[in-house]
Amino acid sequence: MGVLHNPIAPLTADEWTTVEQLCKILQPFEQLSVEVSAEENVTISKIILLAHNLQAACVRMKTVYTSAVGQALLDTLISNLDRRFNNVERNMGLAVAAFLDPRFKRNAFRDNAALAATKEEIQAEIRRMERADQAATTSESAPDQQPSCSTTTTTTCCGAPSTAWWRRRSPILRQQRSSNCGVTTR
Repeated sequence: MGVLHNPIAPLTADEWTTVEQLCKILQPFEQLSVEVSAEENVTISKIILLAHNLQAACVRMKTVYTSAVGQALLDTLISNLDRRFNNVERNMGLAVAAFLDPRFKRNAFRDNAALAATKEEIQAEIRRMERADQAATTSESAPDQQPSCSTTTTTTCCGAPSTAWWRRRSPILRQQRSSNCGVTTR
């Protein structure tokens, strides 16, 4: 650039003001990028809340930044965020992660139908796990087999191991584990 010897016109005061506004408008996007990129923290459960907060921040900024360029950028950002994150609560992976995160639970959801669908999916998964444990218990207690504690272990929604052997022998453990989940199966 310096070799071409072309003079570059400095920015005017209005252009500097516009650049400052654009930096402030884009600041929440930078903060969100840093938050989601953090390697030491779990972020999947935060995605729904972060998307909602980013949309709300852009809508709030519409009243603060009145320059034509700022308004045009905000209009584009809001429409693209609405398009991309319109059904973010319907993504079952994100919804289950947010619901099971004790920091968020129901607070991550704006849509009551998405919240109900998420609860139903979690309850259905618990029922599937119970049926699998019951099937393992039935195969363990076959008359020609010796009971053993080396059954197949699965993981519950709380992260605790769930084996048919322990389930059959320790109803107190089962009751305690299901109460810690915060989800009732019946």
